[in-house]
Amino acid sequence: NITFDWSNVTGAASYTIQIDDANTFSSPVIVNQTVTASQFSSSTLPIKTMWWRARANDASGKPGNWSVARRFEVKN
Repeated sequence: NITFDWSNVTGAASYTIQIDDANTFSSPVIVNQTVTASQFSSSTLPIKTMWWRARANDASGKPGNWSVARRFEVKN
């Protein structure tokens, strides 16, 4: 199980996290999930090098800017 954790954003009602095997986050994205906490966990990611990024969404659903993409690797 891998947990992604990022800083809370004042006024955020939710967050969107994207995980992809390309740092351009082109289609298809492996994970495109909206969560209410500034944290996301998954135990079903493929074994490979990937990137992740997150952004805050306000109460009306308007998204903020994406964070810097971070690289990670899942190994077996």
